Amino acid sequence: MFKFICPAKNENIAHLESLFNSDSSEVIIRQSAKGNFVSVTAKEIMLSPEKVMERYKEVEEIPGLLSL
Repeated sequence: MFKFICPAKNENIAHLESLFNSDSSEVIIRQSAKGNFVSVTAKEIMLSPEKVMERYKEVEEIPGLLSL
């Protein structure tokens, strides 16, 4: 399971969703009370620890993203 918080910009959300776009993944997006940020919970089956680290490196490209 991956958890992130990022600014509520369409390009940020689209980028995150594209990274977790597979049959084995589930993405849940919730907006903050004021709508400035979104929390993203992504569940995906990963086959190795290296794949998990690769995914975290991919999301580092998104500006303002916080990994939890």
